[in-house]
Amino acid sequence: MKKNYNKKFKIFNNYFQNNLKIKREEIFEKINHKVKLNNELCKLDIGTSPFLSEVENIFIHKLNGKNITSISDQDCKILKKKFKKLKIIKKDAKKIPSDFKKFDIVHSNATIEHVGNFKNQKIFLKKLYNITKRTLIITTPNRFHPIEFHTKILILHWLPKKIFRSLLKIFGDNFYSNEKNLNLLSEENLKMLCKKCKFKTYEILKIKFLGFTSNLILIVKK
Repeated sequence: MKKNYNKKFKIFNNYFQNNLKIKREEIFEKINHKVKLNNELCKLDIGTSPFLSEVENIFIHKLNGKNITSISDQDCKILKKKFKKLKIIKKDAKKIPSDFKKFDIVHSNATIEHVGNFKNQKIFLKKLYNITKRTLIITTPNRFHPIEFHTKILILHWLPKKIFRSLLKIFGDNFYSNEKNLNLLSEENLKMLCKKCKFKTYEILKIKFLGFTSNLILIVKK
């Protein structure tokens, strides 16, 4: 029984990972269609992952690291070896100073759901907007997709957030049960954040997986 379960889980996980790469490429293409990314634009990537995987850092891969500054609180030296023109700053994304250098494009992939409560998400979003010259791009998983992509749990994350976190604790997941580490967003949550930040021109794009909206792309223009 256990052997069959592990085999089925492995098949599901492989399917999930293969589709994740496809969806990340779809996200990049949607962004590129709207924003027209090019090597001349000065770009900032917030919350870069310390992996060479194209799935984790598709923004850097697709643009070959050119004219991109990367901010991460993790060691991303492995990326520097591959992308010689990539500039890396080791810093907590939440602690970017208000007088930080401004960039034409500020991009943050799947980071805003990891900065804490709604108030912290608003501060994070506003701070990124303030260092943007032209366009701010934020991507995040949609809370109301049937699969919760961090924990691989089905449907339970649709429950009130306090109940979901309590269940995660019962399941032994002390990391994601903490709001500081995971606070999922819906389309309505994103709209509310934009309203609180007083953004005048923004658009929310959607990516679908298994027939449901899996990812949200917020594009804010100045």
